[in-house]
Amino acid sequence: MSDNAQCVPGKNCTPNTNPSHIRHHDFEFIDEITLKLQERWKESECSGDEWRFCVIAKLYFKGEEIGALHFRDMESAMQLLYARKLDYFEKPNEENIDPSTLILKIEKDKCSQPGCKNIATKKFMLKYLYSQPYGEKIEVIKHYRNGCYLQFCEKHYMRGDCGLQDADHNYEK
Repeated sequence: MSDNAQCVPGKNCTPNTNPSHIRHHDFEFIDEITLKLQERWKESECSGDEWRFCVIAKLYFKGEEIGALHFRDMESAMQLLYARKLDYFEKPNEENIDPSTLILKIEKDKCSQPGCKNIATKKFMLKYLYSQPYGEKIEVIKHYRNGCYLQFCEKHYMRGDCGLQDADHNYEK
């Protein structure tokens, strides 16, 4: 039985024995980007010596660097960053590490609040999923046989009452 198959109590599964950690609906693979001008001294007997410059865009997820992209200058960096980001996620980096695998490792113990770097201290089981963007209410068990949860730090564990899926009333605490 797959993890996403429907669970019928007493039939091949036990509800809530190994729930799935899901991502917040506003999840971002990259939650911080820094652009910095990098200088280096070039020495050459053929063309002469000079200072050279490039821009390094460092990509972060939950406070940890997951990659860097190099550009000729700041203007090129700002114009091409989106296209290079897409290219970055399509192939492994120099260390042959798939960025998605790295992100899975980083997010394991972190708060589900997008952009938060803190360690999660509380896990909340979801009661219902809500389709995006229409808000159709769906029983969790239809997609996750053992349920699913999000995890939050001390700062973000209060979710409020405004949303549908991400609201205090939709979590078992």
